[in-house]
Amino acid sequence: MSQPEALTARVRARRSIPVILVLALGTAVALFAYNFARQQTERRTAAEFAIAAQDRYLSLRATVDQYVEQIESLAEFYAATPDFNRRAYRLFVQPRLARHTGISSLEWIPACPMRNGPSTRRAPARTSPGSISRAACGKA
Repeated sequence: MSQPEALTARVRARRSIPVILVLALGTAVALFAYNFARQQTERRTAAEFAIAAQDRYLSLRATVDQYVEQIESLAEFYAATPDFNRRAYRLFVQPRLARHTGISSLEWIPACPMRNGPSTRRAPARTSPGSISRAACGKA
């Protein structure tokens, strides 16, 4: 290589240094901006998800609590009613089934101790729900 050609190559290399620096700096700034925007989007998405999940959780919890209250009121009704019979049970349960469509049926099958043996569940009479009376367990 002749001296003028070597000089020309050095001059070109020196002239390309600012271009290379601008490209490197631009690439670094673009990568930083992309990473920052991605992190902000992930944080915002996570916050929105947490809010939506909390709303759904509270709604589900309120619905389940309503159903549990209905079941508990049935147990309280049973405990407070001296003559727990089919008619009383039906009158108490029908409005709840109509109001709460998530409850498909309510059936009362009490645990009955056997007269001459250990406490076990006795098979209920084969009739419709609510036909079990306290007499079936010796409570009448």
